[in-house]
Amino acid sequence: MSYVDSSIISIVIPAYNYAHTLERAVLSVYNQLDEFTECLVINDGSTDNTADLLDSFNTKYDRLTVISKPNGGLASTRNAGIRIAKGDYLIFLDADDALFPDAIANIRLHLKHNPESKFVIGGHCSITMNGKNKLHLPNPLPNSAYVRLKSYLIDKTISISNGASVMHKAIFVRYCYPEHFKNSEDLSMFAYTLVNFPCSILPLPLANIYKHDDSLRHNVSYAENVGLRLVDEVFSTDRIPEELQALKKEFTVQRLLSLSRVCNEANRHSQCVDFFSQAFVIDKNILFKWSYLKKYMASFLKTLFAQMKR
Repeated sequence: MSYVDSSIISIVIPAYNYAHTLERAVLSVYNQLDEFTECLVINDGSTDNTADLLDSFNTKYDRLTVISKPNGGLASTRNAGIRIAKGDYLIFLDADDALFPDAIANIRLHLKHNPESKFVIGGHCSITMNGKNKLHLPNPLPNSAYVRLKSYLIDKTISISNGASVMHKAIFVRYCYPEHFKNSEDLSMFAYTLVNFPCSILPLPLANIYKHDDSLRHNVSYAENVGLRLVDEVFSTDRIPEELQALKKEFTVQRLLSLSRVCNEANRHSQCVDFFSQAFVIDKNILFKWSYLKKYMASFLKTLFAQMKR
């Protein structure tokens, strides 16, 4: 048996108030466990019945490791998993998602043929609240770190999902998930990894990713709180080489437009106008981005009408 065949794969499931879906996630992993695979379920101070459910898991599922910690957010929970995990490779599966039945076997086969890879980007099926599902398979990775970073942050042609990607523990020696962010915490982690480590593509679905409206990525308060601090986190000069720093300006514009969109969808129209205006100061070409422009125009008119009523 080769090194990769006998390497432990650790699946870390952060759990915070997802008792209604947690067993589905656990079973999707449990049914694939063997002597070289472990499953860690970490309760991040849940206030629903997650703790009671995990107590029942201790008797129902004999090969799970269940850990409880005070609430600290998703980044702190993943970092706790990194510290505890025995595995050389880690998969972070959200508590509302599920591994494909053959995911671990396909990952091991891929690693056997790509032993140098420290980051495996797999495919996934996205499933909406009304039951529609769509298969997403990863595109081939560019050889250049600059192009990889641009493709991920700006062009959005590299898509990465937790649960459908595998990270070697060596990645976390210098940098872990930023715990001061309540959302977008994985973006800087993935950017750092794409630039600094050997990466590979596994063009098979590894997980079902369930989409829902209460996801943290839709939380406008969290998004505004993180704001442009995310740009500095991603482009820290400690992690991103100087020759890639030229992308920081483009990403700043992209981030401002994203914040503008989120605020528009949350009916925070004056904030939408402000973020779009900041992006326009940096790059006038955003006027050709119709999807963002129409949201800005709608928010601008609503802001104007609100001011006229005063």
